[in-house]
Formats: sequence, C-alpha cells, structure tokens
Amino acid sequence: MSKDANFNQAKQLYMEQFGEAIVMNNYLKIAIAMLALAVVGLVVLNVKTIHTFRNFRPLVIRIDKLGRADAVNYDAFNYKPHAVEAKYFLTQFCQLFYRRNRYTLNDDFTKALYFLDGKLANDLMAQYQKHKTLETFLDNPSAPEVGIEVEQVALQPMDKPPYRASVDFYEIEYSPVDHSVLKKTLYTASFVFVFRSHVPNRLIPINPLGLTITDFRADEAFTPAQSAQ
Repeated sequence: MSKDANFNQAKQLYMEQFGEAIVMNNYLKIAIAMLALAVVGLVVLNVKTIHTFRNFRPLVIRIDKLGRADAVNYDAFNYKPHAVEAKYFLTQFCQLFYRRNRYTLNDDFTKALYFLDGKLANDLMAQYQKHKTLETFLDNPSAPEVGIEVEQVALQPMDKPPYRASVDFYEIEYSPVDHSVLKKTLYTASFVFVFRSHVPNRLIPINPLGLTITDFRADEAFTPAQSAQ
C-alpha cells in the first residue's frame, strides 16, 4: 500500500508540475495567435488608409467671372488653370507684396512668399534681411503707408507653362498722421509663373492652386503726364 501511495503522490506531483507548464503553454499559444491577428488587422488598416489618402483629392478653388471664389471637387474635372484664376492670385500677390501697413506688414510679406519659387523666395529674404527693408519701415513712424490698387492683369496665351503676365497697379502713399493721399504712382509688374502639380498642405489656405512665381519685376509705368514733361 505504501508503494502505491508513493506512486500516486509522485504521479500527482508530476501532473502538478508539468500540467501547469502545459496549460501555460496553451495560454501563450492563444495570446500569440491573438497578437498575430491584431498585427494583421493593423496592417490591413494601414493599407486601406494609404490607399484612401493616395486617391484623396482636396477641394480646390475656382474663381468665377464675377470674381467669387467657389470650392470645386477635384475629381469633378481634369484640372487646367484658367486665366481668371491666374489673374485673381497675381492680384493677391501684388497686394500682399507691395502693400506697406504697419499692422499687417510681417503677415503680408510671409503670405506673399507662398507665391514664390523656393530659390526666388530665399534670395528675396536674404536681400530684405541684408538691407533691413521691413525693419526700416517699421522703425520709421513718419514713413508713409502704401496701399495697392490693381488696375488690370494681362496674360499671354496660357497654352503651356511657364506662363507670362503683366500687372498694372497704383502704389498709393498715405500720410501716417491723417491717412491722406500723398502720392499715387502707376507701376507695371512682369511675371513668369507656373502651377504646381502638387500643392503642399501649408500652401492651401493662402495659395490653393499652387501658383508659383519664378521671376518678376516691377517698374514705374510710362504715363502721358511724364511724356508731357
């Protein structure tokens, strides 16, 4: 009887020791299987997300004949820039870049840079920093503020990029004391520009069509009054 009892005790001890290991092993297998399923699910979700964003087309802005900005679904048409849109955003650039208002100067200049090619923007910023163009205006309380009135935008045929345009605008100087008009000068600015094939998200609030100016200059226009002199 003692041998049988010892045998049963040994068998029970064996079952307790190794049975627990077998149960734990089964639990681990179940946990690994669940983890593998979770990983597969995440992979599938990521693939679907990538596919969704790859085919995503944002809303773009169309400028109608009345000058109103309308949101249009990108998938509704094969995008091709229109003259009215180019005129609208070139006008926006001129107002932002040439305007001088103490309360909006830094914001205007920053927004204007969103319309420039990267190299052109960097060269312009370096030039402005060297000559302290913005700081000089802000530090001089007697410097007249400048408003911009765009007269017309003339585009060359937009058959293929790069596109070309000229903008006639008045630069109106105002007294910082009473905002009376001190001087009104007509300028003509010449532009060479393209449209980006992909518009970065940071540009969309300011320049949603990705109009990118690669070269421009402004000169005082020749007027009949100057001719008479």
